[in-house]
Amino acid sequence: MGNKRNAVEEWLQEDFDHKVSVWKGDGIRDAIGIKRHTLKDRLVAGEITALYGLPKAGKTHVAIACAVACVNGTEFWGATFPQNGKVIYVSAERHEQAAQRIRAQFLNIGYEKIPDGFILIGSIPTLSLGDSRLIKDLKQLVEEESPTLMVFDTYVRMICNDEDNSRDADENINTFKEIIRRSKVPCSGIVVHHSGKDLSKGMRGSSAILAAVTTVWKAAQKRSVANRIVLTMEDSNDIEAAAPCTFALKVVDLPPSSPSADVMQIAIAVSVDADESEIERKEKIVRVINESGVAGLTIEQVSAHAEGVVGKLSDSTLRRILKSAVEAGDITESKSGKRILYS
Repeated sequence: MGNKRNAVEEWLQEDFDHKVSVWKGDGIRDAIGIKRHTLKDRLVAGEITALYGLPKAGKTHVAIACAVACVNGTEFWGATFPQNGKVIYVSAERHEQAAQRIRAQFLNIGYEKIPDGFILIGSIPTLSLGDSRLIKDLKQLVEEESPTLMVFDTYVRMICNDEDNSRDADENINTFKEIIRRSKVPCSGIVVHHSGKDLSKGMRGSSAILAAVTTVWKAAQKRSVANRIVLTMEDSNDIEAAAPCTFALKVVDLPPSSPSADVMQIAIAVSVDADESEIERKEKIVRVINESGVAGLTIEQVSAHAEGVVGKLSDSTLRRILKSAVEAGDITESKSGKRILYS
């Protein structure tokens, strides 16, 4: 047990740019377990995960949700982050938009202030891996702050070479690894990347990226239900692929930061806990109510209208779905005499 602890401590203190670790003979057993997970079976310490998808598929929403869960020490994709996590989020473009989403994500879970454990890096016009001074500054910041997670958003805005060239792709991913490995604690990296026009063909650019990263996540819009993001583990090295996870886009009112500013509505990604079949039924029932053409429907009328769309529902199931739709702001509930109307 003591040998394993010493091996882990050596791994944490290792200068990844200039040293190697050596195990001899039966001492090789001490190397087992050094590949640590910052999020069990999802994120591997010292390694890069690629998160890709079509433009506007929700990649940044998912990345921010993951980063907030890391700082908060809460669940993400069925696994729980350790407490006292710290994140450095590198926004290569539109860092103002990233800041709004980060603030909205924390407001949604009850934080009035963004914790100091969340660090946002941004610049104008973009942050580039070709800027040697930037890389030096990032490495120094990582050494000082020792994050448990770094997010690089997005890959294409941070590189300055040929994304279709395999050697350049290797060099880019290795640079990201060098940065996260400066942390004094186990740290994982997520690189947000685009797919090509055909999502089924995977990530854009050289296929060498696939070999260079440890895990590949894909974010895609769910076709059957509006405002749903499905996260799947497309590829993994030594990790059993996790079951897909679904997120819903939720609109949060962002209070003005100054007296002259207006309240902003910002969309964030929240994990969908309910069964997807019920979510789909709720969407259909809301559509039935919206398309009824009347000021309001009683629960009996909703049941009659919805039967041809979702089938016969029990009274308790229908009431639960209607309550969920009211709480989400999809429909309103009002009284007319003794009757409750949904519109």
